[in-house]
Amino acid sequence: MHSASTASLHTKYVETSIQHPARDPRRTTLLLPWTRSSSSSSSAKSPIESPTEPTQNPLSTTLRLLMRTLPHSVVVVTASQLRFDGDSPVPAACLKPTRPHDYRGVTVSSFTTITLQPKPIISFNVKFPSQTLVAIEHSRHFLVHVLEASEGGVSIADIFTKGNNYARDFFLGDKKGFKVTEVDVMTKFEGKMTSLPMLRAEGVMRVLRCSVSKVMMVGDHRVIIARVEEILGGEEGGLEGKTGLCYADGRYRGVGDFEHIVEEKKDVKDRPTLAHFIQSRLD
Repeated sequence: MHSASTASLHTKYVETSIQHPARDPRRTTLLLPWTRSSSSSSSAKSPIESPTEPTQNPLSTTLRLLMRTLPHSVVVVTASQLRFDGDSPVPAACLKPTRPHDYRGVTVSSFTTITLQPKPIISFNVKFPSQTLVAIEHSRHFLVHVLEASEGGVSIADIFTKGNNYARDFFLGDKKGFKVTEVDVMTKFEGKMTSLPMLRAEGVMRVLRCSVSKVMMVGDHRVIIARVEEILGGEEGGLEGKTGLCYADGRYRGVGDFEHIVEEKKDVKDRPTLAHFIQSRLD
């Protein structure tokens, strides 16, 4: 084995507070809603909630606790709900223009790449039911916002963990320091266009424009497999010095220090000599 060193990544907290944007000793670490403390009010329900919550078996519980220790990427996926007017048998004839009320978005921590060749393919999963999932399945297009491990990235991620009823206020106006621009894409309905909401804000490193290749049902989730068509944003600077937002053990995190793995050195006397090599060839 040749001598080489590899790196093992660690994570660090990305501590911030939506209520206190400036540095403040009172700041707290934001938690994604599915890992918040059980002491939270039981009456506060998500705008979209599964009608029944199946009891987890011991294996699922153990696996969930194990997976909490692994860092997962955090991105925001946005799409637009298609609207139709009238009872025309031809959907393209009654497809309405996109408006801000049609925008949908969700924070996911299952985003990953599947392959880069011959064309980039990515995947993520969303729990059903979901308004954003419905919009993606209908339009077959969506945007993935890759977030930075910073206060801005955490702020955007937190907004889209609270459901589309909450996020709609941010889609409609310039709030939380970000604006929404539209990215036009072609739908499957006879050349008709729709517009996807693209978030422009501090904390968004890049935006991936994707088209759906396949949607699979796995348990109570849908797995979306899609092709990356274009990478948007990033005109104002590169990625040097930036790291993507992660989530582990109930907290947002950024990539921290790394450790070198040093291979065990062999004793000099155990190394094969030229004489040993020649003898082995003669034998």
